[in-house]
Amino acid sequence: MSRSSSRRRDPPSLTAVSLFAGAGGLTEGFRQVGFRILAAVEENEIAAQTLKLNHRRTYIHDGRVEELNVGRSKWDAILNGTKVDVVVGAPPCQGFSVKDQRDEAHPSNGLYKEFIRTIQLLRPKCL
Repeated sequence: MSRSSSRRRDPPSLTAVSLFAGAGGLTEGFRQVGFRILAAVEENEIAAQTLKLNHRRTYIHDGRVEELNVGRSKWDAILNGTKVDVVVGAPPCQGFSVKDQRDEAHPSNGLYKEFIRTIQLLRPKCL
């Protein structure tokens, strides 16, 4: 057997973008099972700093996802032509939560639409 054919090749890693990433629990879970996290978005400054410390190879957008969803060009600049396999995230649910007595006017209630908009823009391989 030739030396080159005996080398093990690792399968290419799957890629992910993480929205509403918080301090990175879901993001880290995907990383641990082999996903390459291309970008994470978190508007809370302290949570974004935690993401930056724990995901040094990931582009962290310290701001709102709406800032990136104005068109495909901002995502193209971040992803540099890399295809996204999956978009993960947990849009805020404070306005829907029974604990918070469901506030129909809560400012975060419509953020699930930004999750959908990101999927439309990035067209990941899986949903």
